[in-house]
Amino acid sequence: MHYQHAMADIESLSLNKGRALILSFGVVLFNIQDNDTFEDLVAPGRCFYTALEIEQQIASGRKIDGGTILWWLEQNKAAQMSLVNSPRYDVGQAMDDFIDWIKERGPGQIWGNGNEFDISNLESLCDDYGRNWPFGFRNNHSLRTLRLLAGSPAYPANPKGFIAHDALDDAKKQVLDAQRYWRIINGK
Repeated sequence: MHYQHAMADIESLSLNKGRALILSFGVVLFNIQDNDTFEDLVAPGRCFYTALEIEQQIASGRKIDGGTILWWLEQNKAAQMSLVNSPRYDVGQAMDDFIDWIKERGPGQIWGNGNEFDISNLESLCDDYGRNWPFGFRNNHSLRTLRLLAGSPAYPANPKGFIAHDALDDAKKQVLDAQRYWRIINGK
């Protein structure tokens, strides 16, 4: 199946727009008009996840802030353990793998919960390592804007097995939300 959209989520050590140190990121392929379940989204080839080498990013000037570190200390243990136990990859190689993965699958649209944070940080990470961002600037979308257009419905309950602040789980949940908002907007 061909997917037209990709949903990205990052976990970071800063709220700096465009320069945050990225701990991990997850990307899920989808079609906005579909009605996926959380379980559908783990089909082979639909998900990309990586945890990134921290020292490399510090050396390249990525930002860390104390408030975000304190926030992480207050989050659920499952999300913390996901970050601690994930193997960390060389940033340049991880970005190459991500770009190749996107090019092989061909989604033309990229989404983030808000396009000014997750996507701008991933795009600037590509720049830091001399990689070309695989999406055009016109193909960058915000889930928050879609939610507003849908009338700002209440957030649905988290799916069974969902871990908040795990980049891949957050991206999957955001796909389900995007599809739901799309159905509301289109009266389906």
